[in-house]
Amino acid sequence: MILLGGIHALKLHLILLILIAGCSGKKDVLTYKDFFGSVHFDSDDQVFHGKIQGIEDLVTFEGTSVSELVQSFEEAVEDYLDLCNQTGKKPEKGKGEKGRERDEVDLFISKDLHRYLCIISRVIS
Repeated sequence: MILLGGIHALKLHLILLILIAGCSGKKDVLTYKDFFGSVHFDSDDQVFHGKIQGIEDLVTFEGTSVSELVQSFEEAVEDYLDLCNQTGKKPEKGKGEKGRERDEVDLFISKDLHRYLCIISRVIS
C-alpha cells in the first residue's frame, strides 16, 4: 500500500495520465466533471459497460457504441449529482473507498508498474 498526500498525489496523477494517454496507446477510463468511469466490453452481449469509480454508491452505465457509452456515463454522473441534491447528500466526488479526500489514495500496483512510475517520477521532477 502506498499512501500519498498533497504534491505527491498530483505528481502521481500526472504520471498516470501520461501512462494512460501516452504510453499505453489506449484509454479505458472516462472522465466528466472530475468523476472517473471504468470501461469494459462484453463480447457476448456486444455492449460497453462501466461504473463510476471512487464513490461508495453503485452507479453504472452502458452503451452499444463508444458515443452511446460516453453519453450514458455523463448522464449517470448528472443523475448521481441530481439524486445527491434531492436527498441532501454531499456527492462523494474525488473520494476513495474509505472516504478520504482526493489527496490521499491507496494503490496496489505490480512491481513492474511501480518501477516505471519511479522512473517517470524522477524524469519529471
